[in-house]
Amino acid sequence: MKISEMKTTKNYVEQDYPIFCYGRDPEGNTTLIDAVFVTVNIHKSPGCNSISSQVKCPYIRGPHGGTCIASGKRAACVYGFDVPYILEKKEWWLE
Repeated sequence: MKISEMKTTKNYVEQDYPIFCYGRDPEGNTTLIDAVFVTVNIHKSPGCNSISSQVKCPYIRGPHGGTCIASGKRAACVYGFDVPYILEKKEWWLE
């Protein structure tokens, strides 16, 4: 996908990434023999200092696509995240 295709508006950035995923079990091992097509949408909302993703996958459950059930057990999705404070310039962890 070209940078010119990235959707931008005032203080809002969004980008879709098409990927193939083999799923994960709770130990982080791949679980599917054949990869499934997944779309990961990464975005930053206006007035907010966080970056989040939305995962469109047949094996995803939970908010932001946070739980993979490809193995039959619940595991963290490596593509689903919600990172608050990622854009903060202040080193808050030193307080």
